[in-house]
Amino acid sequence: MINHYYRNVHAIVYVYDVTNLASFENLPVWINECDKHVLDQDLPRVLVGNKCDVENDQIVVANSVAQRFAVCSKRHDFILTFVSLGCA
Repeated sequence: MINHYYRNVHAIVYVYDVTNLASFENLPVWINECDKHVLDQDLPRVLVGNKCDVENDQIVVANSVAQRFAVCSKRHDFILTFVSLGCA
């Protein structure tokens, strides 16, 4: 059943919450999960830091840490981006 989620994908987007260290620390688990099921290992992979517009004292995963994770990944080249909550 899990393979249905990975069929005909054109990219993989990994999203973590910059205010939640556990969400960032779990990225390797999700990367391994995708590696087991995705046939095309050359798919574009995007790493997204969500909630980057919160107050600085709420951010527990600095942009530099995410950038280092993306650059130092031995298996994949990541596109790194940050998104805000979008609240006015």
